[in-house]
Amino acid sequence: MRGWVVVLAAVAGAAEAHGADDARGRALFKEHCAACHTLRAHQPPSFGPTLQGLIGRPAGAVDGYPYSPAMAGAGLVWSEAALDAYLAGPEAALPGTAMRFPGLAAAADRADLIAYLARAAAP
Repeated sequence: MRGWVVVLAAVAGAAEAHGADDARGRALFKEHCAACHTLRAHQPPSFGPTLQGLIGRPAGAVDGYPYSPAMAGAGLVWSEAALDAYLAGPEAALPGTAMRFPGLAAAADRADLIAYLARAAAP
């Protein structure tokens, strides 16, 4: 858990500092996320859990979704900073995660995607 604290402290406020682009975030969602995730609770996902209500939700908390033990036991709440760290490299941020996505290397891309998710996936 100590690693998460260090990573989160390093990335806090990334979206605000960047001046995130919601339209670019939408394009990134379509390119990297939409094949596996939905933004609405009542749409069946292709593979991953719904992202509706993601920000502020504990990790591994969508009822009925079979999370990996790593995600189910992560003990974190999805904040913008937590998402930034995770989206930079899911396996590095949370070893054992089932999400097979290499991550987004560019901080600006992550900030844009997170800004879009904050708006589009709001409950």
